[in-house]
Amino acid sequence: MKRKFIIGLMALAMIAFILPSILPPQITTSKKAKEEPAYKRPESTPTSYAKDDDDISFKLEGNLTFNSDEEEIVAIQIEIADNPERRQRGLMYRTSMKANRGMLFVFENPSPQSFWMENTYIPLDIIFIDVEGKILQISSNVPATKDISGEPARVACAGPVKYVLEVNGGFSNAYDIHPGDNIKWDRK
Repeated sequence: MKRKFIIGLMALAMIAFILPSILPPQITTSKKAKEEPAYKRPESTPTSYAKDDDDISFKLEGNLTFNSDEEEIVAIQIEIADNPERRQRGLMYRTSMKANRGMLFVFENPSPQSFWMENTYIPLDIIFIDVEGKILQISSNVPATKDISGEPARVACAGPVKYVLEVNGGFSNAYDIHPGDNIKWDRK
């Protein structure tokens, strides 16, 4: 009886771990990005840090396009995290993000990169990009704040990357963006 109970618990844990990866994305699948938020934080998520909404609101700093074989897939607006403080803060404490927005992390030198989701309230696609703008890896629907173990979710790319782009979870799937596609971006 005890063995069946343990096997049942393990099966439930596996289902809880796998289910989020097979659910459909929470954003529209049309090719035109909409202005409404793609994901909103549940009301129960703590907001004790977010004392001033202006402190964590979106600041338009550039534009980025995804391209496949020189054909534009989709364009988004970006914030740029190009210093240690901004890269460390990233999208922490954000309660929502519009579907046509993201944050581009720019590193001085191409190197392996690792990202963690501590105090991140929205699920994200984390896109690792080389110095030429080629997408090397996409970690899709990285869970908000904690993974099933209760630890902050972490993702990494062993290849040398110059840029990492965070967009709403499901964005890459919705716009059919894959490793091998390219990005082009400019600063406003």
